[in-house]
Amino acid sequence: MRLQHLILAIIWGRHGNADATIDPGGDATYIDIVNVGTILPRDVDVFEEEAFPLELPHKDVGPSEEDFHDSISDFDLHGSTMREISMTDLSKGTRKLSKQSSTIGTFHPLACNNDLANAVCDGKVSSNLPAIDHPFTVKCGECYYWDMEDKEYTLAAGMNIEGKLLFPPDKKVTIRTPFVIVQGELEIKVNHNVVTPANEGVVFKIIGTDDVKFKASNSPNTEACAEQDGGLCNFGPKPFIVAGGKLKIDAFPSSCKTHTPILRNLLETPIKDPNDFPKFEEFPLGCSQSRVNLVSYGFNDGSVGDWTGFWGARMHIEENSLKVTHRQSVEQGPMIDISPLKPQMCLEPLRSYLFSVRIKLDRADGTKVGEPSYYKSGSPDNGSWWHNCPRLTIRVGRPGAHNKHDTLLHMSNVHGPNYGEWVDWTGVIKFRDEHLWQNSTWTILQIDRPEPGTDITIDNFKIALPRETSYPNPNDVCGELVRNGDAEGNGINPFPDGNGNSYFSLSRRTDTWNSVHHDLDPNCMDLGVVYEISARLKLHSEFDEKYYWYIRGTRTSDSKNFHRTILQCPSQKITDGFVRCSGKFTVDKDLAGSTNLSLRMATNGDGEKTASIDYDDISIQFSRGYINKFVISKDDASCWGENSEIHVGTSLYYSWNSEVVPNGFTSGISNVKDNKDGTIEIRLKDPPLIPVVSFEDSSSMAAQVALISRNVKIAGDVDEVEGHKGAYLQVLHTPNQQQKISGIQFVNMGRRGEEDRFPIQFLYSGSLQGTDISANSIHGSHQRCIVLDGTGNVTIASNVAVTNRGNCIDIGPNAADNKIE
Repeated sequence: MRLQHLILAIIWGRHGNADATIDPGGDATYIDIVNVGTILPRDVDVFEEEAFPLELPHKDVGPSEEDFHDSISDFDLHGSTMREISMTDLSKGTRKLSKQSSTIGTFHPLACNNDLANAVCDGKVSSNLPAIDHPFTVKCGECYYWDMEDKEYTLAAGMNIEGKLLFPPDKKVTIRTPFVIVQGELEIKVNHNVVTPANEGVVFKIIGTDDVKFKASNSPNTEACAEQDGGLCNFGPKPFIVAGGKLKIDAFPSSCKTHTPILRNLLETPIKDPNDFPKFEEFPLGCSQSRVNLVSYGFNDGSVGDWTGFWGARMHIEENSLKVTHRQSVEQGPMIDISPLKPQMCLEPLRSYLFSVRIKLDRADGTKVGEPSYYKSGSPDNGSWWHNCPRLTIRVGRPGAHNKHDTLLHMSNVHGPNYGEWVDWTGVIKFRDEHLWQNSTWTILQIDRPEPGTDITIDNFKIALPRETSYPNPNDVCGELVRNGDAEGNGINPFPDGNGNSYFSLSRRTDTWNSVHHDLDPNCMDLGVVYEISARLKLHSEFDEKYYWYIRGTRTSDSKNFHRTILQCPSQKITDGFVRCSGKFTVDKDLAGSTNLSLRMATNGDGEKTASIDYDDISIQFSRGYINKFVISKDDASCWGENSEIHVGTSLYYSWNSEVVPNGFTSGISNVKDNKDGTIEIRLKDPPLIPVVSFEDSSSMAAQVALISRNVKIAGDVDEVEGHKGAYLQVLHTPNQQQKISGIQFVNMGRRGEEDRFPIQFLYSGSLQGTDISANSIHGSHQRCIVLDGTGNVTIASNVAVTNRGNCIDIGPNAADNKIE
């Protein structure tokens, strides 16, 4: 389910990915929500989630007026009623804060900054750099501008802005520092109209793991930290604090939007070279056999032909089959010299050929009929099944050189027969150069290895080329990935159903994962391409049983095997007969970057986990190419530039079993093209691996795409990332100071498990009329996104947040009349 447009009261619970938090006060508050998700109480712990986008229609959000009965006063502003929160009534003991924050006083504008607005900003940062062990301080009442060249700087002892620090338009600088404390004013000017890494300007990277302790030394705030230990406010590691000061950061073009619906998806179908895929080729004209069969014996004429039993074993025809008796050695068994067929003229080394035979093992004394053969159960002499497993071998006589004797194929003990039982043995074999020597005196194929005293009977012995249907269609090599999925080609173990249809049958399963499997060509596994899998199955189970199809492969990145579930099927049982199950899957990074891919299935084990299974019409067909472009509104995305990062939000929620599937994805913009019709195309660096619904697909379910990149950044260093702790920005007990926090990308922010440590927090700062938190991007927060406590008249608008933990927007119990857009 995807929340598109709901009107909700306060809801306790969780469903969805983007979180807004409203704590109730008085009468229920109703919110008109667009593309956000379920509203959560602030004491609900929510694990790794995405919140996207954080935009709601114009509504006042917060407790009712009665909750602020003793602490608010009304006044009129342009005909609208606003409320002012009294810092006196909400100070100290009445604040619902951490122990640290509750004893911190109020920060007011510094008295020495009274004429700051009229100060000439001619102080150069380069002329006021301190010693390395002292913080960089902008003196109270003065204005400095950043005049230093564009590069990275480390201010190891921190930044204390008492006066005003100005970054001129489009200054490009990265500042590494353990803290930023703004008691005066910080202004960053940006004139770029395009958001792109090439236009990236000021970047604050907050570093260090030590607690930052601060003493307010200027009037009127000298006592603000008096009740803290040692008279020092402990801000902990990586703080960006506004304490009585002001932020003026407006870094996002006003004509541009931070997110917009996807109007149309544009697809690209990978172009394949048929020469990169195997091709069907018949045997050369010089072969004495048919153009597809090299060896084919059915023994229906009653003759043993050129077959022998080797070293004195006897042979005869029994019920149109060849039987070898009187075996006294494991190396005795049916064999034939194919030299007259000129294999060196017909066969090619390392090419795949199909081998098939029907085989039956019998104890010569007539005992153990219906019991597992030694090959299946293990030899009574040494307990090892492989000593007695049937094998197909090749013997090549070479005059003047050593003869060759190699195994071409072993029979798997999973398919091992019981005594007296016919089974079909099939497989793919390959010959080597030395097997096809031009001057050989004989080239012998033989089946041997069952224990002495066991008779071997064979029928329908065949070595053939795979049929043309076993090869990719040269005109559409990735159109169908499963060859002979309908069991109509090659004659390999098909069972007729009485209506002329053939299917595969798998019996004597020993576990849930025993199944047919089919190799898949990695050349067709392009990232983001969508395939449709379909198959008909009959489960010979008396009880309902679910099953699933998966692809097994080996990642090239780390050489580790993996399983990727691609289709879950509902339960069925024997009385249901053949049931078709189908669905689509997208090629992900594992599938696109792996070798040894094979299609397999497994039952869930709910019913008879070893029940026999019949398979038919197994297919994986190309459905569509990968999405490589989005068409979006030019007006909305006029500032979205190349190499910027974007995020696509929820199109739908889905999962298989307990596996949680991401419902959003992040990519980069490689190119922007103006379509001259009011739209632009943005080409993606990486295709989406999830379904993406566009406006063209559904006007009510179209996914939103958001711009994550910004030209100004505040980022926490990654030195504590394993502990889920980054930096935090906090406007601390600072009333009546209008703040502008707009167009900033916040990365690695928030400190999980610590109180009042969020990417953006306004903490008991009373009425902040005109304060704007807008067009920001919050990416990978460890703890919430935007939090307001004890603060009113703040506008939160057009922010986007991606892969953040916890309730993303949190309006605390003592916050009133804040607007979320």
